[in-house]
Amino acid sequence: MYEDDAKKRRNLEIQNQAAQAIQRKWRLYIQERDDGRERGKSISQLTKPVSIEMESSSTMSTAVTARSTQATLFQEYETLLTQRTAIIDHNLIYQHRIACHFAEQRARKGEDRALPNLAPPEAERQYWGLVRKLHEEKNRLLGKRQAAEESLLHLQERFQATIDGVLEQEGEFREFIHEVAKRAAFTHSNRRIPAEDVKSFLENDEKQRGNIRKARIRYLQLKNEVKRLRHLASQGAGGGSNDGMYLIDLEQLKIENANLNEKIEERNDDIAKLRRKVTTTVHVLTHMREKLEFKREENSELRFQVAAIEEELGGVRDQLAQSKKRRDEFLNSNLRMREKIPLVGSENLLVDYEQRKACINDSRIRVVELTNAHIELVKQIKQYSIDVEKLMRELSHYPAMSTAAH
Repeated sequence: MYEDDAKKRRNLEIQNQAAQAIQRKWRLYIQERDDGRERGKSISQLTKPVSIEMESSSTMSTAVTARSTQATLFQEYETLLTQRTAIIDHNLIYQHRIACHFAEQRARKGEDRALPNLAPPEAERQYWGLVRKLHEEKNRLLGKRQAAEESLLHLQERFQATIDGVLEQEGEFREFIHEVAKRAAFTHSNRRIPAEDVKSFLENDEKQRGNIRKARIRYLQLKNEVKRLRHLASQGAGGGSNDGMYLIDLEQLKIENANLNEKIEERNDDIAKLRRKVTTTVHVLTHMREKLEFKREENSELRFQVAAIEEELGGVRDQLAQSKKRRDEFLNSNLRMREKIPLVGSENLLVDYEQRKACINDSRIRVVELTNAHIELVKQIKQYSIDVEKLMRELSHYPAMSTAAH
């Protein structure tokens, strides 16, 4: 608690010293501004009689131009003074904010003990020294940045031909892959690879190459960061008191590097798994496409068989209809003959009756045979109709399977 109170008191003292220095600078600025205005007024008063004499000796046009020029100059001078005042006000506000910010940072880091109680002139001298150091540091950083940009331009000019050659070779390689994919075909179906699959493969390959480039750039950045940290650690090794801190930072970076390596290995394992999955999916898809082509050929053959069976059934149905028609004609003629011919008569009639009876018996036997043949044909028709229905059901379900395979 006492240390916090002491820090607060030191912060208040530092802020008061900074405020006193700023107020002193502000008073000097106001005094200089008032002196400048008084000098401007005296100059204007001195120029008035001179202008009167010149009016008497010169023309009216020159006097008007001189007055207008003088008025514009005074107006411009006033505007510049107001702008300067506003800029100084903003500068003082920002300096006060910066002083408060640095005081808070020193309080957090515990560096207030190294700050002595400086007198206002000493604090002002130290302040301007820090401002000068800040300006020098900015100039040094600007020089480093310009040198880095020049080095980058030099390296770009040096390796631009190599980069262009690599890009050209990469484009040629992609064109070669595209041409090979166009000429490639499946072994079983002898079909070409679709253009969409080739395009998606090339896009995925370009994405993977972009990821590899990003990973290489990130690797180089981390490598340079490690070099920089090692250089800082080697510089801080002679400090003695900061040895432990540098070692702690180095150990922490090693732990983070190990964690990143583990994550990279996990990502590599995931990539390998995804590649295996993609390979198996491609194999399964190829097998399904070949099977689909085989089923389509088999379907066309079955359709030809169904058409042939339907033609045979049509012929058998025609024969059956003709047989039924002849049977009906025989039955009708037999009935008419029975009605016309009496049972008792001459021997010729009896002989004819016996012949007709034998013929009728033969016809009945033939009718029975034809009936049996008809029954067999009906059974065959039913069997063929069942097979046809099965084939139609398979054909009706087959497009759904093909779409699911796609």
